[in-house]
Amino acid sequence: MIEIDSAAVRFRRQLALDDVSLTVADGQVVYLLGRNGAGKSTLLRTVCGVTRPTSGTIRIDGRRLADHPSPATALGMHLDLDRVHPGHTARRHLRWICAAAGLPTGRVGEVLSAVGLSDVADRRLRAYSLGMRQRLGIATALLGDPANLVFDEPLNGLDIDGIIWLRGLLQTLAAEGRSILIASHMFAEVTRTADRVAVIADGRLVADGTVDDLIGDATDLEDAFVQLVSGDWPVNHTDGTGQLVGADEMTAS
Repeated sequence: MIEIDSAAVRFRRQLALDDVSLTVADGQVVYLLGRNGAGKSTLLRTVCGVTRPTSGTIRIDGRRLADHPSPATALGMHLDLDRVHPGHTARRHLRWICAAAGLPTGRVGEVLSAVGLSDVADRRLRAYSLGMRQRLGIATALLGDPANLVFDEPLNGLDIDGIIWLRGLLQTLAAEGRSILIASHMFAEVTRTADRVAVIADGRLVADGTVDDLIGDATDLEDAFVQLVSGDWPVNHTDGTGQLVGADEMTAS
């Protein structure tokens, strides 16, 4: 379980996250939606311990990530496609991650197979397409066989076969009881696979509920999202517990 409690992040004069609370229960896929610069990546990096919260707490299965004996087995993350050495192969890259995280290298072959990269595991990463690098990032997140996963825009660069593959993978991982938090702009895929959707705007969580909760009387999820982040409130919202929150309460929160 991923628990975010009143998290705030300030960069000098900029308040990047403002009192954000969100829970991703075991077996849930929760999508995080927001415009560019809204705070999605900052929130994910804070969950993963890359960015330190100015205030508030983040708990992974009931404790701080740093307090887990083996953090990589508690939380797997895929945040940044550019953090690879272009001269390395996928196999070498994953072995290096294992060594740095104290994980057994025997997992490398398993995750390469799981993401469909076994046949190109010894190809240098400079020759990888964007979609192949996405699969490698997902493989990196899976190395520790973690109970919780965080992905930042994992659908970018995937072709239709890759999107269908990732959809199935997410469903399998959730069925195994893992909690999954994903930032994405792919509304069609969010509608297909999300247990819940959280919307962030200007560093604040403005909605949290099922797809149907958020759509309300809007045409579809994309239409509801545009209305939410523009401050128009004709749709239903929940507080993350399934309780509907009215427009006045949401605006004032």
